[in-house]
Amino acid sequence: FDEDMIFGDTGNDWIVGEFWFGFDVTHSRMVGTERFLIAMITDPSWCVEMFDHFLDLNIALWDQVWDAGYTFDGIRWPDDMGYKYNQFFSLNAYRELLKPVHKRAVDWAHAKGIVASLHSCGDVNPFVPELVDIGMDGLSFRYIPGEVQLDRASELDIVTSDTLFLLERVPFISVSDVELGAEGSTTYCVRRHGVQFGHLTSFQKSML
Repeated sequence: FDEDMIFGDTGNDWIVGEFWFGFDVTHSRMVGTERFLIAMITDPSWCVEMFDHFLDLNIALWDQVWDAGYTFDGIRWPDDMGYKYNQFFSLNAYRELLKPVHKRAVDWAHAKGIVASLHSCGDVNPFVPELVDIGMDGLSFRYIPGEVQLDRASELDIVTSDTLFLLERVPFISVSDVELGAEGSTTYCVRRHGVQFGHLTSFQKSML
């Protein structure tokens, strides 16, 4: 690494190390979707071997970066595990094959005192409690503005990793969706999505 390289926290920067491993990378970039989904049933150890190899390589490279003095605030990686209204594989498959690898990445980050976050598009609701269980600090996904959503009631899960709070299947309808524009120096637009809760159970009311 170049000793004169400008890399570090200037006081306002949030620096993230981009990891590259998991189901999404393996099926879409390496093996092929159909072949890999079949292999998750017929040859799961082969799938896990690839998951582990990709993560081992990521950790080895980012350890070199960290040990050279180029520290960062967190890690994130893309791992799309769902599509519209469903998941690519079962909850048991996630628990047995992919969850241990995700946990190892989270543990690596936490050992360095930084956060770990996952980007996963599609309906991954059944996996959310598992992500909370391994200590995942954040989950991002592709946002669909309210005006292009189907005009129907939906459900959401409310989760906070700092207090390990999880409230599932909260019914709601969208009542507003406003673009607020970019904040500060970022180029990302911020949206404010207003929702109205539907009929809540007694338990949901007590938790809220």
